[in-house]
Amino acid sequence: MKVLIKTVFTLKHGLITLFSLSLLWMAYQSWHAFLGGVPNSETTLTLSSWGTLDELQTLKTQVHAFEEAHPTLHVKIRYMPDLYTQSLQMLIASNQTPDVMMLNSLDVQRFCQAGLLEDASSLIQQERNAFFPTALKSMTAPNGTLCAVPRDVSNLVVYVNQDLLKRLAPQAQALVKPSWHLADLPKIAESVADLHRPTKTWTISFYQAPALFWLPFVWSEGGELFNNQTLKLNDPAIQALADYKALRQHTHLAPDRQEIGNATMSDLFLQGRLLFFLSGRWSVPFLREKATFQWDVLPFPQGKSGSRVGIDSTGYAMSRRSPHLKDAQALTRFLSRTDSQKAWVHSGLIVPARQALATSDAFLQRGQSPQHADYFITAMPTGVPSAYPKNWTSLGQSLNSAMDAYFNTPDLSMQQALKDAQLKGAMPDAS
Repeated sequence: MKVLIKTVFTLKHGLITLFSLSLLWMAYQSWHAFLGGVPNSETTLTLSSWGTLDELQTLKTQVHAFEEAHPTLHVKIRYMPDLYTQSLQMLIASNQTPDVMMLNSLDVQRFCQAGLLEDASSLIQQERNAFFPTALKSMTAPNGTLCAVPRDVSNLVVYVNQDLLKRLAPQAQALVKPSWHLADLPKIAESVADLHRPTKTWTISFYQAPALFWLPFVWSEGGELFNNQTLKLNDPAIQALADYKALRQHTHLAPDRQEIGNATMSDLFLQGRLLFFLSGRWSVPFLREKATFQWDVLPFPQGKSGSRVGIDSTGYAMSRRSPHLKDAQALTRFLSRTDSQKAWVHSGLIVPARQALATSDAFLQRGQSPQHADYFITAMPTGVPSAYPKNWTSLGQSLNSAMDAYFNTPDLSMQQALKDAQLKGAMPDAS
């Protein structure tokens, strides 16, 4: 009898304790919601992203606006500024795939081909024409599935040190115009050499990796790297790469690695030691802040096939594994609207994927450098949208290795560099 009474008392005491804890938990939730935390009976979405702290703050502001418009939804941002793709792959492998992910073109195509991303076509079905076609194409899988909604478009232009340009011979200055040609570079370089400056000055920047910096030299001369997903350089590509290599090895229009040590191309441009600096829109904010000279941008110079640069995009993709797909669609749609893209434009960091916004004063920002921001837009029609072979992750590393040897060994031919990589098992199918 005593045991029974004790058991009943213990059970009753436990129920009272459990009831008290429940009341405390309900009070905590109400108070936490009042402070802006997760309210009761709320769905939590995860959103992964990278970028600077300023970019993170912009994203937080947009997420807050989304939560205010959707009171029953809460968004948890997974901010991964370093090794983003690798960190994302670990989350996917551990079954913690974010509901919505910010992805670049390469990751979009790779993840889409692996069946990880939801079709985003329905989100912009009524406004496909609002986006740059090249942006949509870079986010589209080979089977035609739109795997992400583009937020911005990334391409290359040539930044020009205008103060340095004004010191060149008049005939050289006349060559530097929107319709200029790759063949003009040696003539311009002669005038740069005639300046006889106390510090070494070069005509144009030189990158051996990543490929996006030297591919415009190849594409603009009619070169191609791939044939049916297989690495197979055609003759114009081999010649274009030889001409690009000569900028550093023979004509010395571009800096050699040994000449600059640890300095980057952006360092040299800021120091006034580069006339032309090949880069993307991402260079605008730091040049506005740090450059002590007048600068502007030009389209990439024309070759035999015109002026052709790569077109990459960054955008928002939804996980096919998301248990809250409808809510993930709502978040993606919200982050892709005009007002959301405009928030990123103010910093000068991106070219918006929406055409109307890209041609508006919000992006062009008249009165600020660069004066000719519209050249980021005019490069779109002739640009080459991202299209990566399925094995690009390993192939890209092998290609970088081959190019490193080629660009830094004076007498090494492109054919031999590819052959050596093939013998190492790094680049099967190379010609």
